[in-house]
Amino acid sequence: PRNKAFTAEEMQIFLKGTENTAYYYVWLIAFMTGFRRGEILGLQWQDINNENNSISLLRQVYFDNGKVVIKPKLKTPGSSTNVVVMPLVIEAIKEYQALRKSFFAQLGLNINDSDLIFCHPDGSPLRPDTVTAAFKKAVVKCGLRKELTIHSTRHTFATIGSDFDINLKKLQQLLRHEDVTMTSSYIDKSRDETMRKEVNKINEAFSTLLNTSK
Repeated sequence: PRNKAFTAEEMQIFLKGTENTAYYYVWLIAFMTGFRRGEILGLQWQDINNENNSISLLRQVYFDNGKVVIKPKLKTPGSSTNVVVMPLVIEAIKEYQALRKSFFAQLGLNINDSDLIFCHPDGSPLRPDTVTAAFKKAVVKCGLRKELTIHSTRHTFATIGSDFDINLKKLQQLLRHEDVTMTSSYIDKSRDETMRKEVNKINEAFSTLLNTSK
């Protein structure tokens, strides 16, 4: 349902209010891809295909018995896949990579293709619970509804996609739901030619929404 998603205005307020924080690019990628928290934290630089505007989701990070674990198998059988993403996503990752290279250079370190994109300077993964806690704090600081969570970014992606007439079956594939009824439950209404055409629609939507917030 829509109340689980950020409205366009709430998303703009949140991203504007967090753009100079440590997890800003985690939030931005979450909104623009609908990826799960663990999937984003498990991304490596080599998973990004700049030429095809796609990302390979091959692993996830989760917290288990007091330890941060990197697991190769994702939530559902359909989740381990190569996902077409918006050009805006690739641009954001390139922007973040430039910032990280500069930061690591100051520490005398290099970035390798097999490194996690979102990690500590020693290469270790971020704790998912810490990321979630930071998100909740940011929601409160931005004066938004307390029920909004990091998983709400996934609902937001689905809802914006629906609002801008993304084909429901294509949206299901982008969210990697096993059943289209699950995708329907993420949005409050639904509206094909190729996946890239559908992704371009949502790219235009986010481009408009993010520019409006500046």
